[in-house]
Amino acid sequence: MEILGYAYGILVVKGVKSKSSIHVETSDEFLQSIAKQKLSILGEIKTYKRQRLSGKTSEIIVLKISQESIDLKLGRREWDVPSRAFTSNDFRRGFLRGVFDFAGSLKARKRKGRKERVMRLCSVNENGLKKIKELLRMEGIKSMVYKSGNNFVLEIFGKHNLQLYLEKIGFENQNKKILMEKLLDPVNFDFICST
Repeated sequence: MEILGYAYGILVVKGVKSKSSIHVETSDEFLQSIAKQKLSILGEIKTYKRQRLSGKTSEIIVLKISQESIDLKLGRREWDVPSRAFTSNDFRRGFLRGVFDFAGSLKARKRKGRKERVMRLCSVNENGLKKIKELLRMEGIKSMVYKSGNNFVLEIFGKHNLQLYLEKIGFENQNKKILMEKLLDPVNFDFICST
């Protein structure tokens, strides 16, 4: 059930629908391999490369499946959290891991002598972020949602909440896991902020 939740998490934050398939694009090679593995439980996977104007090459992962067959709303403004995330602990944890692996960002800074650590998720979909906030609350992790320009931002803030996230949800994305562990360590935190 956790793998299914993870696959749905990827689709919610990266999925773009067409008539008979859903496309997921990422330039991160590690995330490409995770996406291919996790999404393969939902249907047939095909891939192709796209060269960006910036020179970066990203891989498009095509999941040959209709959106109706997975009962999931997609789209920048329309995506929604599957109802199963509110009833199944394993699905919820997998879903959150997929969402934050593919769309979360970690930030750290010192302000007025205080260490600030935060993991953010940005979207134009306020309702979707509020539902993710509720899923986090169900895991005992505090977060907040606020408006920033044309977007909304969900923030998991503070050492305690990030530590809980790492213990209860975790990451498949090893780069994010290592960075989170460094931000939670006082010595590494100071080193990161000084560079």
